[in-house]
Amino acid sequence: MMNSERDVPATPDELDVGSLFTRLRLGFAVLDTDGRYLSVNPAVAELLDARPAELLGTEATQLLGDELERLLSGDSRSSAARTRTRRLVNGGGSERWVDVRFGPVHGTDGSVAAIACLVTDATARVTAEQSLTRTRRQLRLLMDATEDLVVLLDAQADVLFTSPSEERLLGYAREQRIGKSFLEIVAEVDRAHVMALLDRVVAQPNAQQPVTVELLHVDGSVRQFSGTLVNRLEDSAVGGVVFTGRDDSRQHRGDAADNDREERYRNLVEESPHATLVVSDHQILFANRAAAILLGVEDAEVLVGRRLDAWVPADELATIDPRAGSGPEAQTLEVRVDGADGPSFVALVARPVSFARREAVQIVAWDITDRKRAEADLAYRAAHDALTGLPNRNLLADRIERSVARRLRDCGETAVMIVDLDNFKIINDSHGHAAGDATLVAVAQRLERVVRPTDTVARLGGDEFVVVCEIGQADEAETIADRIVRTLGRPIVVEGIEVVAGASVGVALTATLDDRPAELLRRADHAMFEAKKGGRGQWRAAPRPELESDPALGVSESRPPDPDQER
Repeated sequence: MMNSERDVPATPDELDVGSLFTRLRLGFAVLDTDGRYLSVNPAVAELLDARPAELLGTEATQLLGDELERLLSGDSRSSAARTRTRRLVNGGGSERWVDVRFGPVHGTDGSVAAIACLVTDATARVTAEQSLTRTRRQLRLLMDATEDLVVLLDAQADVLFTSPSEERLLGYAREQRIGKSFLEIVAEVDRAHVMALLDRVVAQPNAQQPVTVELLHVDGSVRQFSGTLVNRLEDSAVGGVVFTGRDDSRQHRGDAADNDREERYRNLVEESPHATLVVSDHQILFANRAAAILLGVEDAEVLVGRRLDAWVPADELATIDPRAGSGPEAQTLEVRVDGADGPSFVALVARPVSFARREAVQIVAWDITDRKRAEADLAYRAAHDALTGLPNRNLLADRIERSVARRLRDCGETAVMIVDLDNFKIINDSHGHAAGDATLVAVAQRLERVVRPTDTVARLGGDEFVVVCEIGQADEAETIADRIVRTLGRPIVVEGIEVVAGASVGVALTATLDDRPAELLRRADHAMFEAKKGGRGQWRAAPRPELESDPALGVSESRPPDPDQER
């Protein structure tokens, strides 16, 4: 689809380099040899929370760091372009991360005349990397604190990590086991069986396999462990097969040994940075200081005897299995917690334990609210237009598919309308791109007001928008199309300037369950093009697919809008 303004490409002589520099979505800046801004495009200014004019002549300290001397050295190897990640802090204290690629610009005499900087927003990537690092650290701390044997294996059963408890349970120092085969400490009678179980687990992502195995103590004796093998090879925070096992002989200790274990447990977890609770039938039997902080109470002792569902919603709490599977298998979950400062999200590991002669569940939790917010922000950006906040092309296709399935099931129809602005190029050329962007935002707002709350307004890109409506009869689409044309034909005030965007609209209606988003958009686009050719500022409806074989039926004519009557 092409507007008449786009039909003839610009010649090289017509290209405005300054305009291209300004319109670049990537940040670009040029610095002098003193490290001061010579020119800055709006994308860089936005990242620095400033206006381009405010930056000119100021030092580019946040971008440059200590790179200036290297870039001016004259050594081609040291002055070659390279990328650095920088932390930017604006005047309000908020931070962003950017990737900056530096490159010297040489003059005719070979000396460095200026420095070019390509700047891209790296906030989402850095935030995700920081979250992953924290998660890995937390997992390592968790495994360090457990009394059970925890071993992380690669796909070939070589040891990547083993918990400190292995030295206490089997007598092996950690450095003795890293890089060695786990099968070396499996009793020969169980070795073939364990190999077969490992192959089965590795072959299926997230597979879990109960296992009972005899392991060799460093002194030559044999200890029996009951546990599980869990495939976490595809988990970026784990990246291996996890064996968790409990020494069965511990089940037969006497009361004195039980009391000693509980005391050691309390001493171990009391100062842990991770929130740790022991819960039986949703009643809290034990909590450490970190748990008190997480749940927003002053003293951990206040939590003892209270019910956990006072903080964790019942539907979330129900996902924690008090048995945590069969045997010593751990459960890893993410749940919402209603703390004193409002809702937050935590990751937790739950496993069955015996506490004060009661069957209970040990919960070790850590705050992942920042990670959840970053993930939600990334998901929103992937599905929405950055300028207008409307759904983008990715989300639009899903909305159309759902609407078609729903309306055909309910014996209704879906109308897909492409809205293309008639005068947008004139606005951009006459008043600048800032006014053009403001016009697009105003158009998006008008479209959202003119349609119903159940309808979808999306931006395809440029000056093209899409409206998706669920209707009972075809004339409802005509009414909406008329209203859109009239609404966008009225003046818009942007930056103190009155402009008229105007719009041409193409309408396509569903016909069968086989209608696909791409086909509906294609037919609507064709009808919009016909509206453009017919004089603009109007709408056209595409014929139904089953009618296209009749040469007497062309594109449906719209009713001309009545300027004296508002619908």
